[in-house]
Amino acid sequence: YFEIEAQRGCILLVDAFDEVPVEAHREKIGELLKNLAEEERYQKTRIVGTSRPGEHGGLTRIAQFETAKIAPLGKNEIETFVKNWGDAVYPALKGEAAAFANTLLGEIQRPQVRILAKNPMMLTALAVLHFVEKTSLPEQRSELYKYILEWLAKRRAAKRHDGGGYQDFLFKMRLLAMKMS
Repeated sequence: YFEIEAQRGCILLVDAFDEVPVEAHREKIGELLKNLAEEERYQKTRIVGTSRPGEHGGLTRIAQFETAKIAPLGKNEIETFVKNWGDAVYPALKGEAAAFANTLLGEIQRPQVRILAKNPMMLTALAVLHFVEKTSLPEQRSELYKYILEWLAKRRAAKRHDGGGYQDFLFKMRLLAMKMS
């Protein structure tokens, strides 16, 4: 399947290859992607690899790959995102969309929340949490993760018609996290 798709032409997304903990494995992934990109029969395929510079040391760039750095979001970008988010969650209600955006922007003005909001993924998580929970946003990354995990666990339980099962699921996730550390 992958051979056929790569020959036909596709986009191969490799997210967070810098998070592979063993440097030798990271190097092998980089070499594999470089070789794939150079392979004549895969010329229609585009490869995107994401990495944070220096998180685990070692390879964070692949030779002959173009590098693009994503800067933190500025005030204007955050305001545009929040306005567009409000318009997306209240498409037919302009007043509701504006009120939502204004409330979320007010929450983001708090110093610790503003730091989180500069990261696009964190800003998205903050916007989801604000929309779903309609509560004050947490100021610590760990609190934000906790709220998001709880929300995801509740959604999973709701889909399975297991309302109280989300606590059990979170307990299992905590055990898994402790075993992985």
